[in-house]
Amino acid sequence: MRARLCLQTGFVVLAIAATGCHAARSQARSAVEAGDLRRALDLYDEAIESDPNDSEALRERRDARGALTKEILSAAERQLLTDAGDQAENQMLELCTRRDTWGEALGGTDALRFSSLRDSVQSLVLGRIDALAQAGRFLDASRVRSAPRYRCGDLAPFRQAIESQTAAYTSARCRSLEAAAQASGPYSQSVVERACIAMGTSPAAHVVLPHQVARVEVSGTVAGASDALLARMRGEVASAGTRSPLFDPVSKTALEVTVAGSVQQRVQRTPTTLSHDWVEQVPYQDVESYQESYQEPYTDTEYYNEQIPYTKTEYVNGRMQSHTEYRTERKQRTVTKYRLAWRTKTRPVTRYRSEPRVFTHAAVHIESTYQAAFTVELHTPLLVTVSVPVVHTDSEDAYEHSASFGPAGVSPSAGNVRSLDDRFSDDIAFTVRTFFAKWRQNFFASACQGGAFSSAESGAKCMWLGGSDVPDGAFLALGPLFGADVPALPDLKAP
Repeated sequence: MRARLCLQTGFVVLAIAATGCHAARSQARSAVEAGDLRRALDLYDEAIESDPNDSEALRERRDARGALTKEILSAAERQLLTDAGDQAENQMLELCTRRDTWGEALGGTDALRFSSLRDSVQSLVLGRIDALAQAGRFLDASRVRSAPRYRCGDLAPFRQAIESQTAAYTSARCRSLEAAAQASGPYSQSVVERACIAMGTSPAAHVVLPHQVARVEVSGTVAGASDALLARMRGEVASAGTRSPLFDPVSKTALEVTVAGSVQQRVQRTPTTLSHDWVEQVPYQDVESYQESYQEPYTDTEYYNEQIPYTKTEYVNGRMQSHTEYRTERKQRTVTKYRLAWRTKTRPVTRYRSEPRVFTHAAVHIESTYQAAFTVELHTPLLVTVSVPVVHTDSEDAYEHSASFGPAGVSPSAGNVRSLDDRFSDDIAFTVRTFFAKWRQNFFASACQGGAFSSAESGAKCMWLGGSDVPDGAFLALGPLFGADVPALPDLKAP
């Protein structure tokens, strides 16, 4: 019985799947008839996902794919004839992407048509790159070459052609920029280095900026902190420095950071008494009235019929004969009957009333006061000293006791308060989180102060860190160096 039920359930599931597959396939056929091949392919995919063995859907999807391929090729060819090169390129990329997704290669005349289309679009893209290069927009030309849309599998020759042409332009452009930047200064050279990388060209040499360091050396102490926490603080500040724009492993200098100040925690223990309000349910006796049912007697008249005998005499065959007969007489009598009635009675009951209570017990009040006053400073001859003062005072209290009383919600308490190490650890995290962010702010304020830039070097120094706050003047100051590439400079990846 169970096996038959399972088999029947399996048939129901298969029937539902077949119904869904048939509906999607029917809708796909309607889309094909309406000329909407893209919609049809989506529906065929849905049908085949429901039933991968549906041979009709597989065959019809293959036909629809072939029809869409020819439709896209024809549309692209028409657009090329009307000078709609961008639209033809989009058609080519759509077909290429779809073929990658389908995992099918073009064959026959479709392959020849696609190859011709690819060559035509390639000429258009190479012309676009050439025009950008002739206009001095080498960064924009590099974006064309590295566009993700050209990663399609059928475009390998296409990519090789545009990369070869772009490399010829950008390599010469990079060398020219590097030569010009040498006379400008290190920050200009650093921006040129980033531009060369963006153009896909290897810079001739890496530039170490005057403010960059290979390591961070932390000295000083914070009185009251444990040696372990001080070592941790030095290590985290140094580690954060190596993750900041200050760091360059090629540099030969070190950044000096000093810490100075103190931390302390005072803990005071005071005996006290704690009180906890609670409510007790106290029983008391009361009397309540209630209704009791019973059978109440009453007198009633009852009517009944009774058979009364009598003697009847008559002549039978000349002789007098007597016999007894009966007559019915209706009579009445008084009877006692019972009916349901209710009467009020009383009974004793136990009730409860809420009475407030107070539970008191001895405890120790622990008061902890934490005070931190220390400063972390960065010293460099090239920038204004960065100082992060930490002035932090807070208090915490708790109660220590061993009392336990469930009704009042009282349980033993260890009276734990956070240790000095725990609190100082929070201050370390705050320091590391803000220290190099403040350095970045100071660098930006110093390099971009006033928004007026007298040279390409001053503009390069301001834009070196990037960000949306860089004034337009910083980029414009690089005009003598970058020319028509200036509008693309804000997109250079910041260090």
